Amino acid sequence: MGQSIGREAAAKDGPADLIDIALEKVVEAGLELPGCRPAQEALANAAAMTAEVRRTLEDLDEEASG
Repeated sequence: MGQSIGREAAAKDGPADLIDIALEKVVEAGLELPGCRPAQEALANAAAMTAEVRRTLEDLDEEASG
């Protein structure tokens, strides 16, 4: 696996390309990546903030309509 990654990486030069190659090899090998707690927490916070913004907008809409 290391040699094929090296060959593919030599043909690519951007960090995103190299990450894509590495992730592709992980998937091909049937490996799993562990969960990333900071990313999960950030997503949960974003979801909570989105819900709060939605509620606020709905309240404002009701006030404007009523």
